[in-house]
Amino acid sequence: MVKGMYDLVNRLILEHKGTFENKWAKHIEENDVYGTTVKRKMYVTDEKERHIHIYHSISKESSERTLLAKKLRQMK
Repeated sequence: MVKGMYDLVNRLILEHKGTFENKWAKHIEENDVYGTTVKRKMYVTDEKERHIHIYHSISKESSERTLLAKKLRQMK
């Protein structure tokens, strides 16, 4: 977990969005998610690169889309 590193995490997610979410080679069957590992320095002064794991859940995406669609219908 990278508490207090919102900007770094957000930037990494946006940089890698669409590159692994639906690729079978990136599927982690035990957790039914897709994932990738990125090596980055967490701070400018950091001396070594850290491994940061990014995950995407298709089922969570589906449920969030359903909730969003429901909210939009209620707004009409």
